[in-house]
Amino acid sequence: MEGKTGYGTAFAYTPSAVGQLTADVTIKDSLASTFTKSLTLTVYAALAAAPTAKPSAPTTGAMVQFYAEESGGTGQDQFGWEFGDGHGSVLESPTHTYSTAGTYTVQLWVNDTGGGAVHQSITVSVSAAPSSAPGGSLAGVPLWEWGAIVAIVVVIAAAALLALRRRGRGSAPSSVPPPPPTGNAPPPPPPTPPPGAGGPPPGAT
Repeated sequence: MEGKTGYGTAFAYTPSAVGQLTADVTIKDSLASTFTKSLTLTVYAALAAAPTAKPSAPTTGAMVQFYAEESGGTGQDQFGWEFGDGHGSVLESPTHTYSTAGTYTVQLWVNDTGGGAVHQSITVSVSAAPSSAPGGSLAGVPLWEWGAIVAIVVVIAAAALLALRRRGRGSAPSSVPPPPPTGNAPPPPPPTPPPGAGGPPPGAT
């Protein structure tokens, strides 16, 4: 086995390369009888992990994608994450959002079914998210949008009030006297003549 020889019932050996190795085991008794058995060993790369975060410098409320970037090992891998804010995950590539700005230490554990284990950590710096618009917001809507809404409502209300006033003036009673009657109405009586006109003089018989 790579030129290594050992004696006894137990022999410890650390392979120096990935691949298949052949180990010859020989048993010899006191009568000089021997028995040899060949064993084929498969050597895998050691389990490793290099966790990353994208984006690496997120803001509060932004989604962060984590990657284990594991390699080597044997069998099926198991994952354990701690995001540094009391939350964690057992997924290989989880997502997480931070609600508070700060520096967080993210830890990753990877175990395989062949007995391999690795622990790595990274640091994630979270900054506060910028305001959506100058002047802040109200109920999630920027204040400048609220101002525009109020101005539109005022203009509509003023136009409606002016229309109502004009309509009220058009239905008021007119001060012009009504026209004279027409048709078969009787003519008005003639005026009374003054004294001395249209009759016998006073004292005439």
